[in-house]
Order: sequence, then structure tokens, then C-alpha cells
Amino acid sequence: MIHTFLRPSEWKYLQHKHIRVMDTNGVKQLVLSVSNAKTKKASGSIDSTSTEVAADLYVNKILKRNDDPNAHVFFADIKKRDKATVDKVSRLFG
Repeated sequence: MIHTFLRPSEWKYLQHKHIRVMDTNGVKQLVLSVSNAKTKKASGSIDSTSTEVAADLYVNKILKRNDDPNAHVFFADIKKRDKATVDKVSRLFG
């Protein structure tokens, strides 16, 4: 999450279909289409670009666990995403 620059309100709804891997001269980055961006001023989504570290972790670890385009990237097992995901992360860092 740190290397994507997303806010908690943005990553809790992030699905694999919102992510594409961009390779520019051998440097991989993730392009995240955030549909619920807090700073959004127009309709549609905002694209956010990650660091190379995030792309490596996503491709080599996260995507290998679950590559269903409709699956949530973080805490895919949680169905009620509004409060439950925030509570779970708060306990991890609390």
C-alpha cells in the first residue's frame, strides 16, 4: 500500500481489474485506476502510478495468490468492505 500512494478509502475497494503493469525501458510500474479517489474532481477514475517496488510485489506475490479480475487486492475474503477492512488494518498497526 505504501508504494502505491493510495489512501485507505481508495485501496479497500481496489480490484485486480483496476491495475495494469506498465513497462517503460525495463522499469515496471503499476497504473491503478482509482474510481473512488478522494481528490477526484471529474466523473470517471483517476490513474495513479506506483513505484517499481510495488509492481514487483504485485506481480510476484499478490497476483500469484489470486488473479481473478473481480477479486479485491487486499483482504479479498472480507465481504462488507466499508468498516471491516479499516478495522482489520487498524488492528495490524495499533
